[in-house]
Amino acid sequence: MKNLKTVSTLVFVTLCAVNAMAFDLVTSAAVEVVEGISLAQVTQMDFGQVADHDGALTVTTDAAVAMTDPNFISFDPTGYSPGIFTCTSIIGASVNASFVDTDDVAGLNLSAFTVSVGGAADEGNLLDITMVTTDDTWNVGATLTVVALDAIVGVHAPGYTITVVLN
Repeated sequence: MKNLKTVSTLVFVTLCAVNAMAFDLVTSAAVEVVEGISLAQVTQMDFGQVADHDGALTVTTDAAVAMTDPNFISFDPTGYSPGIFTCTSIIGASVNASFVDTDDVAGLNLSAFTVSVGGAADEGNLLDITMVTTDDTWNVGATLTVVALDAIVGVHAPGYTITVVLN
């Protein structure tokens, strides 16, 4: 009987010890939900006045650098500027950028887009642009090709689409 009492006491103490080691702790996790990425145009890209002749000219991302015009179709050596955008995202984030000419103006084609962030050198790889601040300034340059046979004299605003993806 003494052995049975000892075993019963031991089982009771063991069960109490197991129950004493189980507990619930209510806690939380930290998270900040932010807008992943946005892009807003500040200044429209401008090639100035160009002749209705076949040729191409390039606006760089640095407005202080002269426009490249090997075909001498520009009439306005100072009336050009890169497109300027504000890209908002997370500091240090990797961003992809791609550009497509919308082919909406006959005889005027945009290509060879470039981007510089915050006035630095052009990004060599548009598939890995690193955000420097939460609101980076992007300067966008491109090459405009004039096809005289299709171009129409007048003021035009050739469109392009920028696709920006947060990696």
